[in-house]
Amino acid sequence: MENYTYLCGELLNIKLLVMSKTSSLRLRDADFMAFSKSLEELCVEHADEWAIDAARLQTFRTLLANGLATYLASIDPATRNHLSTTLKRAAFKELKQFLSLFIDFLEGNPAVPNEALNILGLRARIRHSYQPLPPPDEAPDISVKHLHNMLIVTVFKAKFGNQKEVIRPAGAYGIRLHWRFEDETAWRVELSTRCTYTLQFNEGDENKRVIMMAAWLSPRLQNGPWSNETRALII
Repeated sequence: MENYTYLCGELLNIKLLVMSKTSSLRLRDADFMAFSKSLEELCVEHADEWAIDAARLQTFRTLLANGLATYLASIDPATRNHLSTTLKRAAFKELKQFLSLFIDFLEGNPAVPNEALNILGLRARIRHSYQPLPPPDEAPDISVKHLHNMLIVTVFKAKFGNQKEVIRPAGAYGIRLHWRFEDETAWRVELSTRCTYTLQFNEGDENKRVIMMAAWLSPRLQNGPWSNETRALII
């Protein structure tokens, strides 16, 4: 828990920095590396408890190792030059892009307790989740935004039939998203308290089709009716 104290003041600054293209916030490279390393150690310690999948954690550790290596090369007088600085900037950019999504994952992950989110300086979820509220009795709709090797999936209820104005129905604590590649039969499951979830794919997954369906979750993680299946192409 000692790492939480350090992370509390830094995490929101990191999130603002990596999410805003016009942000004037600047963290020293050493502080950014210290923050990233502390967050990694915390996630490794709680990986099972917080349901952090091995692939996501390994991506974090790989990007962090590359960032640390290029950072050390950029400050060592024996190796410091224009190339080492350029490589460090590229590595930091990749790491910050990853963290912008990873922090969203932590905030939206029901397995991360509210106490941890509060200590980390993240947005806590609704309180009194023990109340036996039923899930909404209507199926949601799904929309998909395509980015390179990413699908940004939004689960929503259209407001009065207007697809441009979306709302979360009363009693919806979060979403359960099932997805699979078109040539697979087993569903992969994602849970989130947010209505938008980003699916990340590997290089080489381009032109594969993904099938998705979603349902609203109650505070006790019971799901309501399933949406129709939605198909999307990875670009």
